[in-house]
Amino acid sequence: MSTIVLYLGGMAGDLFVSCLNPNQFESIDVAVTLKKEYGLLKKFWQMTHDEKVVYINNHNDTVFLSSHDTEFSQQYPKRTIRILCSNIDTLTKLSNRFKALHRPEILKHLCKQLDINEDRFDIEYSQMCQNWNNSFTFPIQFDIGNIFNTNQFLMDFEEFCTAHSIHTDMKQVELLHKMWKEQNENFNR
Repeated sequence: MSTIVLYLGGMAGDLFVSCLNPNQFESIDVAVTLKKEYGLLKKFWQMTHDEKVVYINNHNDTVFLSSHDTEFSQQYPKRTIRILCSNIDTLTKLSNRFKALHRPEILKHLCKQLDINEDRFDIEYSQMCQNWNNSFTFPIQFDIGNIFNTNQFLMDFEEFCTAHSIHTDMKQVELLHKMWKEQNENFNR
């Protein structure tokens, strides 16, 4: 049975999924793109509850499904890895990146939906993410607070995988992270 990877937009969830299973990675051009079949829960409102259940059950235990569906994931806590970020500076940097990655009309819709002021997006989105981080827990969580510190992120990731018996190729993880970080640096210039 597959594992759900739950996170809010902008929190490097697709990178995390790609690190867990590089076969799910499709490309990186500023942002990581997963193969389409692994990200359907990111647009969870387009699926019924029954479709979601069939979807998560149609994959084996080596598959990690990218998701923004908190409510659905809470029904499967033992099958969910929750990504959070305890470092407010990292969270703000990720929020700024999230804003820069999206077209103005997408941001406008998102701000309206989340009741966020567009002019204060980075601050208010970071605060919303921080509130989400503190609002509940899952048995398995990964803190991406060190994602911009390569050595620490790789060490955190390897420890996480070891602790949860997830087989991963750290050379591939290192390569994916390096590509992601380079894309960030090029994008943010």
